[in-house]
Amino acid sequence: MRWSVLLRWSFSLLIALPLAALLLFPSLWRCLTIQYSPRFVVQTENNRTLYISQDASARQRDVLLAHFEQANDRIRQFWGKSEGRALVIYCPTQDQYAQYCSGGEGAGCSLGMPWGDSFLVLGPDGNNVDVMAHELCHDELFARLGWFTIKRQVPQWFNEGLALMVDYRFTTATNSAAVRFLEYDAQWNYRAHGPSGLSPQFVPELSSLETTRDFFYGDYGRVMLAYLTAGREVSRWMATTGSAALTRLLADLQAGESFDDVYQYAHKKKTAGKAAPSGSAH
Repeated sequence: MRWSVLLRWSFSLLIALPLAALLLFPSLWRCLTIQYSPRFVVQTENNRTLYISQDASARQRDVLLAHFEQANDRIRQFWGKSEGRALVIYCPTQDQYAQYCSGGEGAGCSLGMPWGDSFLVLGPDGNNVDVMAHELCHDELFARLGWFTIKRQVPQWFNEGLALMVDYRFTTATNSAAVRFLEYDAQWNYRAHGPSGLSPQFVPELSSLETTRDFFYGDYGRVMLAYLTAGREVSRWMATTGSAALTRLLADLQAGESFDDVYQYAHKKKTAGKAAPSGSAH
């Protein structure tokens, strides 16, 4: 009798939780059912499916596709090959964007589901190479690690910092991690310490930027400093560890190792009895 009751409760919970999520986040439901919406036209580019709003002008569509090709080139250069398969949704108006990206904040947003589906939603300001490359980079990480590993292991500052490696809104267009670090470091110091460089305003620690909520908490200046902190740290790490470190880090995470361990020591193979190299995190 007890098992029967427990089974019924468990089954009811499995049904109720997804329904509650869809009621609380209607934007998620709209993304999941985008293929049935008459308000979008579908197009395939670079093995990805794009849903382009009927509200987009012919000019906006042409620019979108050109920017999308350039963004994909950056992804291929950085990752070697593209594994992301997120559906891309383009909304040229702010009202429509808010319907598919909860809150309607920013130029674009990424949504990943536990069962593997993923979506990239681009708003009016998202018809931009940097924004597209940034969101596509999020999807590449999602495709390689999956929802559970990212949620349990990968801090938000690393996810955002990695996406900034293909996003040149804060740095010059360069593939040099060392050059990118110097530019992020200069901007970080300016925002953190002000023009005088004397009195610190707000200096976030990486440990305070680990969750999505913590990373995007606060006003515009605080969020920008969070981005600069993430870009500064990841570019430093990549300049220090070399181009192959990211591949090793992902492989170690897939094998079940902790992020803190593999992030600090991804550039050296672990050997029994050998001391791990010291690392720094800013």
